[in-house]
Amino acid sequence: YVGIDSALIHYARFLKIPTVGFWGPTLPKALLRPLRLRELQIYNQVSCSPCVHVMQSPPCRGQNFCMNHSLQIPKALEFFNEPSRPITNE
Repeated sequence: YVGIDSALIHYARFLKIPTVGFWGPTLPKALLRPLRLRELQIYNQVSCSPCVHVMQSPPCRGQNFCMNHSLQIPKALEFFNEPSRPITNE
């Protein structure tokens, strides 16, 4: 499964489906229970994260730097092309 932080990623993890998750301003480790499964959680640690739970309006003024995962797409593709890849969380 490839998706964003949503209910679907949590269902996929529960069903032990190999998962690549793209996260925005929320730290994945704060919401994901450690499970023994093959997954890659992609998160941009920016200085204003996590803004969603603590501010009325984002400090980036809609630029959404935390959601720019374009440089991580090759990493996500590599995850599915290497079946022997070890279990990781990033």
